[in-house]
Amino acid sequence: MNGNKTETLYYILFYNYTDGIALARHLKESGVPSKVSTVPRDVSSACGMAVSVEPGDLAATRDIIEKSGIEIEKIVPVERRVFKRKPISVGVADAGCAGNAESEGERHAPPSRQA
Repeated sequence: MNGNKTETLYYILFYNYTDGIALARHLKESGVPSKVSTVPRDVSSACGMAVSVEPGDLAATRDIIEKSGIEIEKIVPVERRVFKRKPISVGVADAGCAGNAESEGERHAPPSRQA
């Protein structure tokens, strides 16, 4: 395997945008991390908007939904691949292209516009 792993996010889907924004507000006020996003392509929804939460925050999210009376369409687990990113380091040698006049201290004025 190439070292990439998967993670599961839970997407809460709504019948309308107003309920989605309301839930996002309730979650924020309760200190539950969440993200407002579009619905993933492999899932369908009435309004096209979703709120996603981590698995560890799902129970608190369900509790907030129940207490607030916000109507949701459904909660869908979506597994995503997480890619490792290699750090990029830029050294002095990488600052300019070989043969580029600017990399050798010369600067050129931008071309003038002609009417």
